[in-house]
Amino acid sequence: MRAGRRQLEGKFSWACSCAFRASQAGIERLVQISGIGATTDSSSAYVRARGEATVLDAFPRAIIVRPGVLFGPHDAFLSILSGLTRLPVIPLFGQGETRLQPVHVVDVARALIRLFGGPNVMR
Repeated sequence: MRAGRRQLEGKFSWACSCAFRASQAGIERLVQISGIGATTDSSSAYVRARGEATVLDAFPRAIIVRPGVLFGPHDAFLSILSGLTRLPVIPLFGQGETRLQPVHVVDVARALIRLFGGPNVMR
């Protein structure tokens, strides 16, 4: 098994384990931060490894948050892309058809705070 695949499976089992342990401990709310476009039938192992289905199996009332690509100071994605703009040719992902919906980390943090702000948050 390739190291990358083991790493993805580790994330999958970690998410499931956290949800199961939270359920067993009587935790009332669990939020999983997944990603936009996450589906169990995705052709991408990375997307499938987010483990949403197993989290919901272990913790049925879990709240799944699916933000777009996160950006902020020292991020690992958009900062790199901005550096690529200095090149004479800019590579295009997905033949230029790939769409991104970046969201700032502070906006996601504020949304998560609102999720925990009231007793009647529904999934």
